[in-house]
Amino acid sequence: MLPIKLLFLFIVTIQRTYSELQHAACQILYDKYNVERIGSRNMLSGAVWPNNIVPYEIGPGFSDGNLDIVKSAMREIESRTCVKWSPRNSEKSYVYISNDKNGCYANLGYNSNRQKHLLNLQKWDGYSSCMVEGIAVHEMFHIMGYAHEQNRPDRDEFVKIHWTRIIRRYVHNFFRSINPGEADVPPICNSWSNATTFDNCYSGYETETFGYRYDYGSIMHYGLWDFRKAKDKVMDTTKRVSPGVKIGQRVKMTDLDAGKVNAKYKCQPASTLFPNSTKSFSTSRTPDCLDISTLCQHLKDKCSFSFMHKSCRRTCGMCPPDQVATATTKPTKANTTAKPIKICFKENLCTVAKRHCT
Repeated sequence: MLPIKLLFLFIVTIQRTYSELQHAACQILYDKYNVERIGSRNMLSGAVWPNNIVPYEIGPGFSDGNLDIVKSAMREIESRTCVKWSPRNSEKSYVYISNDKNGCYANLGYNSNRQKHLLNLQKWDGYSSCMVEGIAVHEMFHIMGYAHEQNRPDRDEFVKIHWTRIIRRYVHNFFRSINPGEADVPPICNSWSNATTFDNCYSGYETETFGYRYDYGSIMHYGLWDFRKAKDKVMDTTKRVSPGVKIGQRVKMTDLDAGKVNAKYKCQPASTLFPNSTKSFSTSRTPDCLDISTLCQHLKDKCSFSFMHKSCRRTCGMCPPDQVATATTKPTKANTTAKPIKICFKENLCTVAKRHCT
């Protein structure tokens, strides 16, 4: 077993890289079909995928492990929403999933004129990768029509954007949308202007929230430092954030994430989809939701890492309520028959660590 100190060193050296990639590298891919619908398109309430089915093709170059991540993300979505991801047959409109471009990105929602919708999950390039289940879920949410949480019409009540701290070419990622049918429509933001603030304009899009509250823990929320010029945060929260909520997490969708998609796709009446829920958990696909590694308690603050999702589900709070052990339950020994965690060191640890010296 890898010594704990060595494992900690490895995690610390890659933590910044992982965090920056999983959030800041994610962008919605805009094309001519978006431009045609500026001012009328609803980010969440635009055209849905017909029959709630998303046909897809997976491009070449995916390893078996990466394919497992993509398929697992699809299963997670299907287990909590009524949207099904299905291999393409002869459908003209479909999603092409690639891994040969830089960054994590996807088109926003269904458009019959577009036909080939793009979703890219950057493979390991020696420094970073999008191949994490939570990132795959995030990009698939874009395909289903779900925009970033911090772009909601009511976001100014919950976060303060520091515009001058954002890398200029990325400011459009923070433009606010408006409510459908809003009476006083502000001007559309122009990211190429000389403006130093964009508080009084909007993105050109409408967003339907279906009455669901703002979700700091959403899998679709940016981190507070994403797209920063320097060390300062680009966003600050203006409301109390519940203990344990990690803003910008890419581990699992929340109940509110799933609820909004279900409301959009009319899976069930929106009023029954717990709009006031504060809970957030994913459905386990195992009979018992347990830790299978003896390192879980030592690494409990590293739950954003994919290897923790399978080995430390209980510690990371990923168990449904009916599978969480009570306080009187004795700790379960690590499953000695479980496959060991494999960590590949592509570089000397000191070489990796020197990038993050302060």
